[in-house]
Amino acid sequence: MKAKKAVEKMYLQELPNHILMVIILNINAIVDSIFAGMFLNQDALSAIAYYAPISNIAYLSSIFVLGSNLICCREIGSGNKKKAVSVVSTGFFAMFAYCFALAALLILAGPVLCNILGTTGNINLILYMKSMAINLVASTVFGFCMNYLPMNDRGSIGKIALTLLIILNCLANYVFIVHFNMGIFGLGMASSVSSMFAAGLALSGFISKNKEKLAVYIKETKAKGIQVLPPDINVSNADFTPVDEGIRFGLVGLRGVGSDVAQAIVEEREKNGPYKHIHDFVNRLSSKYCNHR
Repeated sequence: MKAKKAVEKMYLQELPNHILMVIILNINAIVDSIFAGMFLNQDALSAIAYYAPISNIAYLSSIFVLGSNLICCREIGSGNKKKAVSVVSTGFFAMFAYCFALAALLILAGPVLCNILGTTGNINLILYMKSMAINLVASTVFGFCMNYLPMNDRGSIGKIALTLLIILNCLANYVFIVHFNMGIFGLGMASSVSSMFAAGLALSGFISKNKEKLAVYIKETKAKGIQVLPPDINVSNADFTPVDEGIRFGLVGLRGVGSDVAQAIVEEREKNGPYKHIHDFVNRLSSKYCNHR
C-alpha cells in the first residue's frame, strides 16, 4: 500500500511537466510544419512523411522511461532507495543505448532504410534521417530527465528547459532554413540543436542535488520544536533519520558528500564498527571515495 501511494504521489508531481511538455512538443511540430510548408519543396515534405515509421520506432524508448519510473517509485515507497537509484541508472543507460544504436543506423544505413520504406535513393529522406539522428538521442534523454526532475525538486528547471526548447527551435529553423537555405537538412538540424540544449539543461537538474532549500527545511523543523541533531559519522545514516531526540542530520546533506560516499561510510561503520579517529576513518574508506575535499 505504501509503495502504491508513492507511485501515485510521484505521478501527480510529474503530471504538470508531462502536460506542459506535450503542449510544447505540439507547438514545435506546428512551427516545423509552417517552416516546411513555406520554404521546402514537395519532395522534402514527402520525405518527412516517410520518416514517420522511424519516429514511431524511436518512441518505443518510452518503455524504458515509463518502466524505470514506475519501478523507481515503487522502490522508494518500499524504502529501498539504493535499489531505486540502480533502477533509474539501468533504465537511463538502456534507453540511451537503444536510441544511440538507432541514431547510428540512421547515419550509417540511410540508403538501406530508404529501400525498406519503399523510397529507394530518396536523397531528401537520407539527409533528413542524418540530421535527425542527434535529435533522436537528445529528445529521448530530455524526456527521461523531465520525468525525474520533480522528484529531485527541480521542476522549475524542466519549465525553463521547455521554454528554451521552443525558442531555440524557432530561431534554429529560421537560421538553418531561411538564412542558410539548408533545406530539409536544416529542418532536422533545427530540431536536433534545440533538443540538445534543452536536454543538457534538463540533465543538469537530473544529476544535481538540490540543497538550496535545506536551510529552510531545518529552520521550519526547529520552529515546530523538533531538534535537528548535527551530523556524526558514527551515528548518522546517509539520509536524514528520525530518532528519539529529533532528526539526525544525514551525511548526504553535507557539501561535497554524494550519496555513494555517504552509503559507503555507513556500510563500513556497520560492518567494522565505529570510526576511532580521523586516520582510522581515512584508512578504512576506499580511496575512490576520497579526494582533496
